[in-house]
Amino acid sequence: MTKRCCRNWLVVGAILGFLVPITNLLVYQLVVVRAYKHVTTSEQYFQVFKHLHYPILQMRLISWPSSILLLGTAGNEGSPGSYLTMALSILVNILLYCFVGYLLWGISQAIAKIKGKWRSN
Repeated sequence: MTKRCCRNWLVVGAILGFLVPITNLLVYQLVVVRAYKHVTTSEQYFQVFKHLHYPILQMRLISWPSSILLLGTAGNEGSPGSYLTMALSILVNILLYCFVGYLLWGISQAIAKIKGKWRSN
């Protein structure tokens, strides 16, 4: 039973590790890129950066820590190397989320053992 539960935590971590970057990329394309298309002055540009771009980047770094690897694509967007870097970043994020799931599973098992010992005394 515990192996199956551990596998479930890892699968959930992998799914979240994949969905979070995809959601981040979609939000960025659908919200930020569209907002910049309507900018005509430097003040509007600053407002879009301050109220949309910067908060979304902060959330990206929190929820997708391996997105820092995307800095390696600066200036080369659309090239095969940039797609490879993005895929690598998503893969690293999947592994990070699996690791977090594994840690949470271990913590839940330790708590269950402690509770079991406490109840038996």
